[in-house]
Amino acid sequence: MSHELRTPLNAIIGYSEMILQGMVNSQDMQQRLIGNISSAGRHLLDLINDILDLSIIEAGKIVLKLEWIELHPFLSNIHALLHELAAKKQISLHFQIQPNLNFINADPVRLKQILINLINNAIKFNKPHGQIHVQFYLSEDNLSIIGQVKDTGIGIPEDKLEALFTEFFKIESESSYAQEGTGLGLALTQRLVKLHGGSISVESQIGSGTTFTFTLPYIFPPTTL
Repeated sequence: MSHELRTPLNAIIGYSEMILQGMVNSQDMQQRLIGNISSAGRHLLDLINDILDLSIIEAGKIVLKLEWIELHPFLSNIHALLHELAAKKQISLHFQIQPNLNFINADPVRLKQILINLINNAIKFNKPHGQIHVQFYLSEDNLSIIGQVKDTGIGIPEDKLEALFTEFFKIESESSYAQEGTGLGLALTQRLVKLHGGSISVESQIGSGTTFTFTLPYIFPPTTL
């Protein structure tokens, strides 16, 4: 954990000292260094937030605030948050809900966190002009709600799949999976799904894409909704 925190902090200090000591000769270079400082700062903040969330969960201090969530407006809000990020990479983001599935009983803050983590990964590791499909549907026995985030990205090596939900695990390769990340997003996502009484799994094929599938218990909504 100390190593992960030290990396972006060293970048912030190093670039700041270069500017303060007058080692930057052009305005363009100064702007690039300021951008690097900002990027490292955001990464550090994301890392700290994820560490705090994991610590709260592992200490047993987190309490889910379950409520009835209307899926269509809920997912429309997430689409609005992530559409621009996907569009910058020319990626199409699609949402689909089973027609008779209107409400879900979950913690809206934590469900949003689960979906944003999974969709952000799908955007980050997708190909230009790629596709992301987010689906919600009932299991055949009507006991579970199944959420699925499927991308057309670069895929994940089969021998790395089991370790994906391990804290600070990052795939060492020359592909875009080696991009900087907190290494905590999927570990946190798995714990949040389990807190809801569900499970999460992943399937992937190199060059074809990755699918994350999670389940949540289905509670039939009251007629007053």
